[in-house]
Amino acid sequence: MSKAIKTALSASVLLGLYMPVGAAAKDNLQAQVDDLGKQVAELQKQLDNVTHKKKTVTKTGKKKKVAFHRTIAENFTDAVGESTFHAASVTTSPTLGLRSAHHGMDLLVNFSSLNEDLRLLEQREKYQKQRGIPDLSRPLVELSGVLRGDVEYEQKFSGSKTTDIDLVQAELDVFVEASRWVSGFMSITYDNGLPSYSVQSVNPGKGYNDLSWSNIYLKRGFITVGDLSQSPVYGSVGQMYVPFGKYSTWLVSSPLTKTLAKTSGRAIDIGYKGDNFVTTAFVMHGDSKEVDNTSTSGSTNDHINAWGGNAETNIKLSNDNKLTLGAGYTNNLADSEGVLSVLEYVTAAAPVSSLSYNVQNLVPAYDAYAKLELGEDWVLNAEYIYATKDIIADVPGGFNLGKPMAYHVELDHLAYLGPLPLAMGVGYGHTNGFQYMPADSYQFAVSTYLWKDTVQSLEYRHLKAYPGTESTAIFGKNYVTALFSMYF
Repeated sequence: MSKAIKTALSASVLLGLYMPVGAAAKDNLQAQVDDLGKQVAELQKQLDNVTHKKKTVTKTGKKKKVAFHRTIAENFTDAVGESTFHAASVTTSPTLGLRSAHHGMDLLVNFSSLNEDLRLLEQREKYQKQRGIPDLSRPLVELSGVLRGDVEYEQKFSGSKTTDIDLVQAELDVFVEASRWVSGFMSITYDNGLPSYSVQSVNPGKGYNDLSWSNIYLKRGFITVGDLSQSPVYGSVGQMYVPFGKYSTWLVSSPLTKTLAKTSGRAIDIGYKGDNFVTTAFVMHGDSKEVDNTSTSGSTNDHINAWGGNAETNIKLSNDNKLTLGAGYTNNLADSEGVLSVLEYVTAAAPVSSLSYNVQNLVPAYDAYAKLELGEDWVLNAEYIYATKDIIADVPGGFNLGKPMAYHVELDHLAYLGPLPLAMGVGYGHTNGFQYMPADSYQFAVSTYLWKDTVQSLEYRHLKAYPGTESTAIFGKNYVTALFSMYF
């Protein structure tokens, strides 16, 4: 029994013994003392429970490992244990009450933008189990984002050098659970590039100010119907990166495969998630349209003209080792961001009245990739993309851009310098038949995590142009990039 409780009880007893009262009063006082004794016993019982809980945390003076966060159910209960989850109109949280990992890779903004709807559904399924409330009476909103600033050194093929400081990314992601079956996603970001119509592009002497650009725009946004706890089939409609390719990397700069083939558009995708495999298909209205060669007016086939898909399987080699294999197909590689930028560049210099992304034929392409994970320390990536037809821009007389092929191989390793984690990656990329991109790319990058939810990276990249194109290359020869990223 605690000292405070003993003192209170002793004072009550002494008070009863030394007060001059009659027999009836003494009987009444004794009843009060007995009642007080019962209350003291109940308090002692509660104190013993608290002491027992403390002992589960500490033993022989050392802390035991205990959960460092409350459960979802605890986060939405009041002091007496009543659920308050349904009372909130909108709840915002980056990880719904859970503490994120030190490196921040588990935050929403760091989810892969390929098969993004599936990643979000997998997260929803886990959160539904944790909070114990599958059906919501109010929408639940999750916010995440990233800010990235860099310092870059560039050496051009001519030998000239430039340096720059830039905010390379500022992004806010919003994920909404509207109901058990319906969710939505938006990614809002800003454009740090120079517009083609800027004052600087016409007359650099005018002194273009980067701050006068910085347009805010919607990068991705889609609605998803699906609940993986109820059905393996799901689907989304909206603006998204379509499921073609993997482009996995630990490097700072994008691999050549991603630069060439990553494709975004306003599409519908349908997916199926099995135990160890995922397959997805998409249709969309592509930006690059095929010219109708049967028409005398040269009109385009302006309809839903692009489709493709991707299939991926995971093979568990042992407890710590895993192999991921995947393959994809698109009926028109000319819809990719990389090819569209080249079409814009070529047609801007052609004697036509306006920019055109039209091509004289669709360009089918295939993708294959593999990812070998050896524990948590080593990762080996390889990806190969191949187009089956030439890309011919629809300009007077036609303009053959070539039949692109690209591959990327990369070895990544996670090591520790004392308590400091170091993520290192070395990569090599190659293209063929597409001289508007580098012929070869050599990259080495190292990243660390000095503070929670931040990454500090340093990369060196050397690019080679196709022989004879160095003087007209739209990229530099050597790059050194120092990048600071903050996630939330």
